[in-house]
Amino acid sequence: MKTYYITPERVRRLHRRVMFRGGAETIKFDYSAWAEDSATITSVIVTVEVGDAGISGETLTSDVKSMLVTTDNAGWSMIKLVATDGTNKNVQFLEVVSKDPERVVSDYGRCD
Repeated sequence: MKTYYITPERVRRLHRRVMFRGGAETIKFDYSAWAEDSATITSVIVTVEVGDAGISGETLTSDVKSMLVTTDNAGWSMIKLVATDGTNKNVQFLEVVSKDPERVVSDYGRCD
């Protein structure tokens, strides 16, 4: 499980996660610090903008968005999260790189 903490400062940052094909992982976005400057988060809309990552099991509890991200295929996906407190919006992006475990080379860059 990975948790990303969203701060009130406007910082241009792309969140990135590497997974393996056929994997599933719970990802959390903690908006508590951002909500302190705004108000309680009323909703977080999650969409897969590019790629074929799957999103399921979404919950929003105490300003923390939790979701299960699955990757059936190797490739690249971009997930967009739009949080709102009713007035303000916060947009975050999660880049998911899914690798094929059968194609991973374990020679540490050495060639024999």
